[in-house]
Formats: sequence, C-alpha cells, structure tokens
Amino acid sequence: MKSIKLLLLSQLSRTLVRWMPLMLVLTTAVGTVWAAPKKPKDTTELLDHKGASFNTPEPPWVIAYVTEGGNVGVEQLPQYKNVYCFVYNYENADKDFAVAYANNANGPSEVAKMISSTVLADAKAKIAGVSAGGETAVSAAVEASAHAMSEASFTGLRKTGDWWRIVRNKKTKTQTAQAYVLYTIDKKNLDSQIAVNLQNIIDNNKELSAAARSIYLDLIKDIRGNGFNNR
Repeated sequence: MKSIKLLLLSQLSRTLVRWMPLMLVLTTAVGTVWAAPKKPKDTTELLDHKGASFNTPEPPWVIAYVTEGGNVGVEQLPQYKNVYCFVYNYENADKDFAVAYANNANGPSEVAKMISSTVLADAKAKIAGVSAGGETAVSAAVEASAHAMSEASFTGLRKTGDWWRIVRNKKTKTQTAQAYVLYTIDKKNLDSQIAVNLQNIIDNNKELSAAARSIYLDLIKDIRGNGFNNR
C-alpha cells in the first residue's frame, strides 16, 4: 500500500512539473488581461511651468494628460464629457523653441493624422486578415484610405488651451521643456464627419473587396452608434 502511494505521488509530481510552465503562462495572461491599466511612471520632477510666476496652478487637462496617459485621461474630466480632446505636444531642450513649435504646428493636420491612425488601425488589421495572399490592389487601397483620412479637414476643431512645463529627469538630471496644445471638437460632430470620410473611402476605392467593404461598413456603423474611440 505504501509503495502504491509513493508511486502515485511520484506520478503527480511529474505531472505538476510538466504542466507548471503552462500554468504560469495562463496565470500571467489572466493577470495581464484583468489588471488595471498602469499609469505612466513618475520619472521626472517639475521645475517650472507657464503659471508658476503668477501662482497659477497647472490646468486639470495638462495634469490629466501627463499623469493619466494621454487624450483619454483628459476626456475623463467632467468639463470635456461632450467633446473629443487632442493634445499636441513637443519637447525640446529650449523652452521658447518648444513653445513656438507646438503653437505654430498645423493643429488640424496633426489631429487628422491622429484620427487616421486610430480609426484605421483595427480596420487595416482586419482587412489584411481577410485579404488572401495580401493582394497588392487591396493593400494599396488600404494605404490610400489612411492617406485620405490623414488629409481630411474636420470642421469644428478648436484650440482651447496651451501650456508649457520644464522637467528634470530624476536619473539623468537632464532638463526638458514640454509644450502642450489642446484641441477639442464636439463628439457627435466628429463622429459624423469620420463616418462620412469612411463612406467616401469606400465609394472612391473600387479595388476594395467585398470583405474589406464590409469591414469599413461595420466600422461606420460602430462609429455612428458608439462614437469614435479616441485612444
């Protein structure tokens, strides 16, 4: 009886050893899926900012953008619940150069590029998946879609704020000037314009396969129903 128990324990140990790597992988995967998104690590210290000399605190949208990880963090603020927010930022060792560059940049064009990369990212991946052998015509049509969207002009976009900060890297001790410009646009307005632009892409690209057209149509339907996902 004792020898049987020892044999069973030996078999159980070998089974655990065999499956332990998979168990670890599954545990890690589940933990990754359900874990809360990590906030950016605080690797810098704030030395100066636009309002410091006037004892004016940094605006909530700047703090949200820096600490909450981008545009979505800004949109979670109650004052921006009905608009999409796009923050254009530029960094340079020279504060005046960073501020001038950020403020003189073509905001609407930069926002259009952001929208293009966000809206078409999933669509391009899905289209590539249904394109047997990755046909050249379909690939070209997808690239044309991205270009058309990035060149689009979205009406109603407004510049609603700008700010600058000077920070120092805690490890390297190097100083950097960060310039930020905030653009906002009404959610329903932008959703409608994106849907129209996507429909134009379908109408103007005869090379798109039926499957690709279906993906774009589903995307249009989702944007009209649930809104543009500004990641």
